[in-house]
Amino acid sequence: MHVTQILFRHENGDVLATPPAGQLKPVVRIAYPHSSETTPEGTRFCWGGDERRKSLALIDTGADNCLVDSGLADHLNLTNSSGKVVSNRGVTGTRETYDMDTQIFLIDSKHAIKVPAFKADFSGQPYSFLLGMNFLRTGVLTLDFQRGIFQFEFFGNAAGGSDIR
Repeated sequence: MHVTQILFRHENGDVLATPPAGQLKPVVRIAYPHSSETTPEGTRFCWGGDERRKSLALIDTGADNCLVDSGLADHLNLTNSSGKVVSNRGVTGTRETYDMDTQIFLIDSKHAIKVPAFKADFSGQPYSFLLGMNFLRTGVLTLDFQRGIFQFEFFGNAAGGSDIR
């Protein structure tokens, strides 16, 4: 079992362990790989301490799919994993996009996961990734305001991930 802490982003930009008064924006701390190496066992990703590779992922229980910022997807050279163009419908409208297999590292649980995601424009947003239901259904999301428990638990490689040692 892997557990990652849910944090809350305050409107002033602070990231807090306890939910602030006002608007609640649950987030997790993530990082992106700085390089990869193809081996007979598969692709291995190298994770570094480069602060520019760290970000926040917004948790959105109202989103069916995960989304990655289009600028970041281009920077990481993410490509269309299925070869198909799809229509992704959201609150701001419908866009033609494609799915990509994205590797992210959940900093608090020290766990790398492979997440299918669609490109989206997050210009001006404080996060570069959105974790939707296709990821959240792989575990248990706990937002218990009475007991102060805010975490996401997932088991083994349910999300297609691998442990970082």
